[in-house]
Amino acid sequence: MTFFSRRIGAFLAVACMVLAGTAFAVDFEQLDAFPSAAASSYGIVMTASPDGRLLVWDGWTIWEQAFLGGDRFAEVAQGYLGDPGFMALSPDGHRLVLGAGYSGAVHILDLDAPADYEADSEILVTGHYSGVMVSENLLLVDRLADDYATTELAIVNISADPASVVTVMAKPPASDFNGGAGEFAVSTALAVDDAKTAVYTTGLLYDATFATLSAQLKRVAVSDLMTAYNAKTQLDWHTDAVAIGADLAFNVGGPSAVMANGDLLLGGFGGVQRVNPDTGTVVETYAPAGFDYYGVSHNPVTDDVYPVVADPVTWAMDVVYGPAGAIAALPAMGGTVLVFLAASFLALGRRRL
Repeated sequence: MTFFSRRIGAFLAVACMVLAGTAFAVDFEQLDAFPSAAASSYGIVMTASPDGRLLVWDGWTIWEQAFLGGDRFAEVAQGYLGDPGFMALSPDGHRLVLGAGYSGAVHILDLDAPADYEADSEILVTGHYSGVMVSENLLLVDRLADDYATTELAIVNISADPASVVTVMAKPPASDFNGGAGEFAVSTALAVDDAKTAVYTTGLLYDATFATLSAQLKRVAVSDLMTAYNAKTQLDWHTDAVAIGADLAFNVGGPSAVMANGDLLLGGFGGVQRVNPDTGTVVETYAPAGFDYYGVSHNPVTDDVYPVVADPVTWAMDVVYGPAGAIAALPAMGGTVLVFLAASFLALGRRRL
């Protein structure tokens, strides 16, 4: 499912709901310093290194903030071709996992010794859209099943040779609705809390006109997923996943991140929803660009939220907004001050870790 079909499919289902609950936040500003999408990419994805500096993949190059909170990005590695679906950092902070969406390519970059892409170094995980690390070596992906009518959660051992892929939960198939005539399932964003105890996912189904039939947000225990992986069995979506709110209550883009207080961030039409998973309510909606289709990135170190919308010319999802003042140009200054700032940032990163 491309960015364009996601826009069409979600619009009618959520437009009225979002307009009613949107708070046009005034504490965000457009951030022009971020890398733009590469020519072959529909957008960019972001995460953060352990010291809080943002990491960006544009579909070819991986970039890293030169300074915490600074507006300059340094090239880390290049040649990683693909339409960016996700970036996931291993719990130890040393490996960066890049998912290139439905091409199936999953790249692994060693942040301690980053290198440009080498031919045939990627792992192939067919149909994946989003992914999160649930342990040092295990990647959980949300992907389209081979029948194109069902989405599923699968665990990939990225350290195995060859990498093993085990399906641990199937979401409801399109045939569960209206006899399945002309309907299909779509994979969505995936999120895991910092403690690796809970995964959040959405079961999304469309009909032939791209009308949303079902978009149920649910929580699954990581321990249950691990048990299913080790036993090579599958969990049941209806009994092993806990529903959050009513069906169609939230944006259909799925949960992209878990904030420090446990709130979920969901992208979609009209803004980024911040959802309390315990109460099943939308706490706030961030829509700094007005009514548009939003993706969202999150810095888990600083807890900052970065809404991302489409460029009006290229349509790539790479127009980034962030909290006012979170990203600033580094002023001209002497070497002594630079050394002091670098030491301060390093100390801040260690304290946060």
